[in-house]
Amino acid sequence: MTLDDVLGQEAGVQSRRVGGFGSFASITVRAASPAQTAVLLDGVRLDSAGSPVIDLSTLDLLALDAIDVYRGVTPLPFGSGGIGGAVNLVTPRVTPGAALTRAGFGVASFGTARVELAHRARHGRWDTVAATGALASENDYPFVDSNGTPLNADDDRRERRNNAAVRRIGVLGKLGTAHGEHARTDLLVQLGERRLGVPEWRNAEANDARLDTGTRQLQLSHVRDRVGAWDGRHTFYLHAGDDRFDDRDSSVGLGAQDTLSRTRTTGFDTYWTRPLAAGTLDLKAELRREALARRDRIEPVNDLDARRHALGLSTRWTGYALDGRLVIAPTLHWRVNDDDLERPNTRMATPRTRRRTDTLSPGIGLRLDARDSLALHASLERHVREPAFAELYVDTGLVKDNPDLVAERGLNADLGVEWSSGQRLTLAAAVFASERDELIVTTYDSRGVGRAINTGRASILGLELSGTWAPSERWRASANATVQDAANRSASPVLDGRQLPGEARVELHAALRYRPSARWQLRLEADTTRGRHYDQANRRPARDATTANLGLEHTRGAWRTAFAIDNLGDRNVEDFNGFPRPGRAFSLHLSVDL
Repeated sequence: MTLDDVLGQEAGVQSRRVGGFGSFASITVRAASPAQTAVLLDGVRLDSAGSPVIDLSTLDLLALDAIDVYRGVTPLPFGSGGIGGAVNLVTPRVTPGAALTRAGFGVASFGTARVELAHRARHGRWDTVAATGALASENDYPFVDSNGTPLNADDDRRERRNNAAVRRIGVLGKLGTAHGEHARTDLLVQLGERRLGVPEWRNAEANDARLDTGTRQLQLSHVRDRVGAWDGRHTFYLHAGDDRFDDRDSSVGLGAQDTLSRTRTTGFDTYWTRPLAAGTLDLKAELRREALARRDRIEPVNDLDARRHALGLSTRWTGYALDGRLVIAPTLHWRVNDDDLERPNTRMATPRTRRRTDTLSPGIGLRLDARDSLALHASLERHVREPAFAELYVDTGLVKDNPDLVAERGLNADLGVEWSSGQRLTLAAAVFASERDELIVTTYDSRGVGRAINTGRASILGLELSGTWAPSERWRASANATVQDAANRSASPVLDGRQLPGEARVELHAALRYRPSARWQLRLEADTTRGRHYDQANRRPARDATTANLGLEHTRGAWRTAFAIDNLGDRNVEDFNGFPRPGRAFSLHLSVDL
């Protein structure tokens, strides 16, 4: 199971993948695009103006201990989040006890194999975490090729996917130490490399387009409590990414390309909190420098250097009433962006462009614990997102640039209820609404070529339902459903009232787990997606899809064996037009604690 698969099981979250194992993957939250949802690593944003969408396939579950999804008002240490909220990826921590070393090996259909090794230990006051994993897949799965004519079934043929092979390796290292009872320092280093073939929408055999990606994250954080009445956390970080797209033979439809895009983000984040008489005061400040350098090896006139200097200030007061059962948390975010774009090799009269923007985003969250088993929550917040460099100026792979984009704005609101009956039964429901202006979405034409555009206004109204039921220690069932209307409110009568492209009206997820003994576990999962379109005018509907997965796990001593059959019905679901996912796939994974 991949990171986007795990996130896609959450209510309100829809996952998307461009094909097979290790290919580009992203999520949308409450009809907000991937660029509108903040992705953080241990509380530090990975997305930036140079790379607004995080490719989740470059992040390995092996390097994570937990995943936190925030759909409404996000915690202040994460900044302003986004129109879709925030996803925080939590890296492994060392817990008291003996050192743990785990090795694993797995094989799967379509020439897929992976190996992994992880180690955690405590040496005196020092904690160490190390993990590495490698994945390789040919991704030569069969599918039905419509030959570019989806309305004519006479020329359809069953083929194997061409030029979709992937090779990926990732490394994580953490070193931490405590300075007495009230201070701690942690260093995180994460490296990743991926070599990926880029399939062509007609599945041409001669296609040899490639996308090579390298990622690096370095974060140094220091926690210091009891500085007077304040507790603080301070983080310095450096995030880097290199993408080379090589399609010199013009195989995928945007013309001959050989480009190298380098993103660099450096920043310092400081967060402070202190208790007050009837609440808590939180303060956050962040300085960031985000840079993109793009080099076109075929047409140097297209080279560009873009930089964004950003200052963000946030504050939140959290007030408590009714013996702590009522929590009210007003928030205020202020952000200033200073952009500088330069085309070093252009002959244009204005090779340099500068822009400065500042935004103020208020919000408020509320929670009432009516009783031990019943809680109500609500939130209201305003968001602003400036278009990223990649959306404005960069043609990469199957996505074209659009220099005419303007900032998008959104007002989000939600109201929810949570009820539980001990640990056996939990139920939750939430209504969410959003009004968005100049919404930026990526639309795809009949060849699968995308472009980010401003759609004008959009109105989103939805309902999330979720629940878990554990009648006994052996049985556990869970399910969630999201029903939403993500309507374009364009001045064009052709587009007004149409659904935003890529967003499903209905998405369901259900899982059943049976554990007959401590050694054995059986799980069955099913996902359903309904009412999705690839384009703004809703003339190219995606097929409704239901997929089911079956898994069997066995534990004996230090050994764990897992066997799975994914996509039991052998359906080639297309999240992106012309780029099907694999059908039925078998996998076997073994791991051992050393």
